[in-house]
Amino acid sequence: KHWLAAMAQPRFSMAGALSIAVIAVLAFMLGRNGGQGGVEQPLDPVNGATVALAKIDSGRLLSHSVSSHLDQVNLVLTQFANSTEASPSEARDATGMLVANRLFRQAATAQGDLRLAAFLGELEPLLIEMAYEAQSGSTLTRERMQEEVRNGLLFRVRVMNNQLNKSEISL
Repeated sequence: KHWLAAMAQPRFSMAGALSIAVIAVLAFMLGRNGGQGGVEQPLDPVNGATVALAKIDSGRLLSHSVSSHLDQVNLVLTQFANSTEASPSEARDATGMLVANRLFRQAATAQGDLRLAAFLGELEPLLIEMAYEAQSGSTLTRERMQEEVRNGLLFRVRVMNNQLNKSEISL
């Protein structure tokens, strides 16, 4: 009785119920597919990395990840272009996007997608300014940056994101 009464209390949050549901789904999927083989090829004896890791299409994975990143950039740049004063979250968001942007640019370069790498490279100066210089309180700097965002950068982010989504669908 005591245990049942404790379960009926509103102490259990939605996150707890959701985590139990996720564990149940994972247990079901593992039980259903548990007997199937994992990695088909052995470890590479030279560097210890697997030769084929579940046949992941790294180009498609990069496109999807960069598309999600550009969605976030689009949102933050839209808020930045339409705000009148700086907020502490702007610098934090821009710093996080700057780090992610550099990682995605390096991944695109490594995969040979130089067009995407060049575009991400063009975003970096503005993200650096948003992260560090825009918080200095200079209204001229902020207005110049907002004008740069409004005069094409925001549109280019949206176009590149649409192109990435189209290439992801066509694969």
